Amino acid sequence: MPVAGFDVQSAIKSENNNKTENSDYLKMTSLAGLLGYKNINRGGLVGFAVQDIKQENQELYLEAFDNQVDFFHVDISDGFVGKKTDVNQLKTLVGSILKINTHMMIQLHFFAESQNSYEGLENQLSLKDYSNLEIYIHINRDNYSNFESGFLNGENVYFGLDVKDIVDELFPWEQFIKRNLLICMQSSNHEDRIQNLKSALKLVRYSTKNQPVITLDRSIDDKVVTSLEDCKLTNIVCGTYLRENIASRYPLIKDLINVKN
Repeated sequence: MPVAGFDVQSAIKSENNNKTENSDYLKMTSLAGLLGYKNINRGGLVGFAVQDIKQENQELYLEAFDNQVDFFHVDISDGFVGKKTDVNQLKTLVGSILKINTHMMIQLHFFAESQNSYEGLENQLSLKDYSNLEIYIHINRDNYSNFESGFLNGENVYFGLDVKDIVDELFPWEQFIKRNLLICMQSSNHEDRIQNLKSALKLVRYSTKNQPVITLDRSIDDKVVTSLEDCKLTNIVCGTYLRENIASRYPLIKDLINVKN
């Protein structure tokens, strides 16, 4: 007789069995891969900057998780931009998140002066121990030449770009566009930040036939999302905006981004 399905619960049961998880993310994705399933590009996700460039917000990870944010975003710096990250403190934070649920996707956004500096941070964090990570390396006019071409073409990392570097064409940023891309807006004190963001998004979309999933970062709020003309394959990271009231603001901005996706 033809088989209608399989009971796989025992095969994917998590060793970290608790009230928020009983299935292991890595086991599920491995099984899905064997069955021929592939990850699809998704837009309309809203993440919380659980550690921003000032190394703040860590104390809110439980509240953000309880309010069902789609992913956590973590800024990591060697001092090139912002405050130098305390690696041991960061490992504790990531470990605490994974104890709650290994399914939770975590974006790691590295601000490193060079490839060597990034690789040093990567080794300290032992990233191979984590399964559901997206790694972004921030590239700007000051550090783009400090990374080797072979490294840039690797499959395991994506890149973050500043809006102003894109619109001013200060270096060949097109080479850093892959399946996923992170774009950082100017700070909120720039009156032209939304117009520059719109220009940058158009330049990125027109520069490649393979449309990337774009994550927008830095001072993103409801006004920014409302102003966008097209949010197809677009996700956002919120820090201060959600910090002030995650319970009410997360569903609001989630609805806004999904209406435009």
